[in-house]
Parts: sequence; C-alpha cells; structure tokens
Amino acid sequence: MKNLLILFLVMCTVSLQAQYTPGTVVTNESNDLELSDQVHPTPGKITLGSSEKTRGPARWYDIVDAVDKYFLGAINVYGNASYNTLWTDTTMLAPYGSVTSPTYSGVWVKSVASYFDPVDLRYNDAAQYPNETAITNSDPYTIDSLFIPFLYYRNMAKAGVVDTLIVSVIYGDGLGSGNDLDIRYYGPTSQTAMNHSTDTLRVLHGFMDLNPSSTNQYGYLASTPSKVRTFRVPLTAASLNDTVISGSAVGFNYVQLPVNLNVPAGNKVAASMVFKSGDTWTPNADTLYISGNRDNPNYNNVRFIAFEEVTGGHQLYTKGYWTQSGLMRNDTSGWQNRHIPCFAFNNTSYEHQWFQWKVECPGCGLVGTDDIASNISQLTIYPNPASSNTTVSFELKEPLHNAKIEILNLNGAVISSTNFGFVESNQAIEKEISTAGIASGMYFIQLNADEGKRTEKIVIQ
Repeated sequence: MKNLLILFLVMCTVSLQAQYTPGTVVTNESNDLELSDQVHPTPGKITLGSSEKTRGPARWYDIVDAVDKYFLGAINVYGNASYNTLWTDTTMLAPYGSVTSPTYSGVWVKSVASYFDPVDLRYNDAAQYPNETAITNSDPYTIDSLFIPFLYYRNMAKAGVVDTLIVSVIYGDGLGSGNDLDIRYYGPTSQTAMNHSTDTLRVLHGFMDLNPSSTNQYGYLASTPSKVRTFRVPLTAASLNDTVISGSAVGFNYVQLPVNLNVPAGNKVAASMVFKSGDTWTPNADTLYISGNRDNPNYNNVRFIAFEEVTGGHQLYTKGYWTQSGLMRNDTSGWQNRHIPCFAFNNTSYEHQWFQWKVECPGCGLVGTDDIASNISQLTIYPNPASSNTTVSFELKEPLHNAKIEILNLNGAVISSTNFGFVESNQAIEKEISTAGIASGMYFIQLNADEGKRTEKIVIQ
C-alpha cells in the first residue's frame, strides 16, 4: 500500500502565499493498483503531440521528454510509467492488491493536473533542443493546442453510454489574485520539504469549480473568463478507434484541443483532466471491473498516464522550476478543490502527468542560436559544487567584446556579475568568483559577450 501525506492549509500573510504544514501520514489501500494491472508496454521515447519536431515560432513542449534529456537518458524515465483510474467520487469500487485476493474499495483520484512553465531551463538546453523556440519571462505567448494521451476502456454491451472527458486550462502570474494560479509552499519543518532536501518547497496550483449545479463544474475558477478555457469532450464507442495514436503499439487514446489562450509575459499555465461517467451505478456496491479483467470492464473508465524520474524515489526539486504535476483526491478532507502537488506524495509514481503543449511565440528567439561554444577551447568551473567561491577559466580562439561572467538563478535573474570587457583571442582567463551568501541550490554560470554566450551548470552548497 502506498502513502500520501495529508497536509493542511494555513494561510500566510507574506507575499500573498500560503504555507502547507504537515499532518499525519494516512494509509489508504486504494492507493495501490491491482498488481497484475501493469499490462501495457513501456510508452517509448516519443513525442506524441506532433509527428515531427516543430521549430521556429511554434513548438511542442513535453516534460517527460525534457526530464529524460536532462538526465541524458540515464534514469529511464519512460520505463517508469504509471497508470491509475479517474472517477468523480469514491462510490465506484475497483480492485486493489493481488489478483487472487483483491480488495475492492473506492476509486481515489478525481482529477490530475499539469503545470507548464516555458522558461524552465530543462526546455531550453541548447544541447538538447537546439533551434527550438525559446520563451523568456519577457515574452508573451499563446497556448495553441493541448495534447493528452490516456487509456479508455468501455463495456461494449453498453454502446449507448456517452462519457465526458473534461479538460480545463488556466493561466496566472502566481500572485494569488482572485482564483487564478497562485503559490503555496512547504516550510523548512515539513516532511515534504525535507523529502526534497530543501528548506522551502514552492508549488503552483489553481482552484477547481466542484459545485454540482455549476455550468463550469470541473473547470478552473478564474478571476476573468479570458484566463480559462474548459472543454467537454464526449467519449463514445467510436472513441476507442478514432482517437488512437496512429502507429502506437501501446494503444493510447488521446485528445488534442485547440486552446488558443493568450498568456501574458511571465505567466504560467495549468491544465486539469476529469472523467465523468455517463452511466448509472449503485454507490459503494458496483465494481469498475472484476479483478484481472480490466480490458472487459463493467463500466467505462479512463486511466491517466504518469511517470516518475527514478523508480521509488522522489523527483528532483530545483527552485525556480514551476513545471509540476498534481492529483486531486476524491472526497478528501482539508484540500477541498485544490490538487495535491506530486512533490507531497510518499508514493512517487505520479510525478509527471503526460500533458503536452503546443506553444506559439512569433517574436521569440531560438534555443542555442547565440551559443559561443565553438569559440571556446576550454571552459572549466572548479570546485563544482562550490561553497564560498569557485574559479572559472577559459581560453578563446577569437576575441570577445564586453565579456562578463554571470551567475544566474533558475529564473534567469543575474545573481552576480564580473566584467572583463574586451578579451583578445588566444588569451587564457582565470577568475575566482565569490559564491558566499548565495543560497544553496543549482545555478548557471554564463560567459556573456556581444558575440554570444556559453552557459554551464553549477551547484552551490
């Protein structure tokens, strides 16, 4: 059985943020999938949202691909696929545990959410995404489309039942105005922060409309209608065949939605997905399917797809990365209409929900177009990790004008800068850079000049 940290919301008056403080660890048997239920093959290292990479002003963003490339394929993130069922309440039972002695209990996931931040440096690594669109915090952009793969199962004897997949998309600046995306954090004494070896762990989330009489039920609540798009996609018997990824041996279904949401510079985006059954059932008595027979269900259902970075391990948390995921528990106390960030789970199977974003930014530059790596015969940073100081050395093949060494945080803000001015070709430079007083974490050291720039990672302890 897998555990979930149940945390209670305590409002904080600082910077319109709120802190989550840890409560008890609750064990829930419905957090476990049926052990034999992992029958689908590994999804494979593919970009599902597009048949080919889209360069220039439009681009598909895929966090699973970006995480895999960030770790240079070493963690096999595509081999860590996880599937679980969506249902709008706990009154539908499903089998958990072993096939021979299953336990039937309520489906526990109501909704999944994915948060998108195009400035995330995992999307903007010149070695992994050269010449792709590069969005900065100064660039407005448009969410053109959203692509979500999932697994859809139907009881073929109920051909007339029409289910609904509800997808909602919202943007916000993280300041918590109205009901838009805002920031919550886990303080230094919380188990969640300690699990990720950080003093403070910050997450984004929005608020969903769970009012059963609302026309926007299961959509995001927004301060203005222009900030949100909500789609209700009918799922019928035909959906089993007409929304299957072409050429996929896995058999994923999918939706690709024309979001057309204009996002102001510096804002982030979230999307959620809910499955609403068109059938009727006897609460707390009927079962989704019989143990070992998921492919022949009693009731139609959808399973979402998620990945973890390392099997059984917590995902990497780096300050400034807002690309995160979340789950909404069914009938959970204390969380109301908010998604629980996946950083808070002891069960680590649901770290990255597989949502993909097609984004347009005609005025944006391209990743890596101003890299000057070819002009540098050597660039060394030592020690790395650094504590009080580090030394940067490099040698140039060609001269640089207005050269400087900068330390940047993960949001691209300059923490410190050392100017060199004009640097002649074939000149060796070695400079000690102070890192004292800089908070622990991952940063970037950037050699910046009129001719371009070169960026390397540095860890400060």
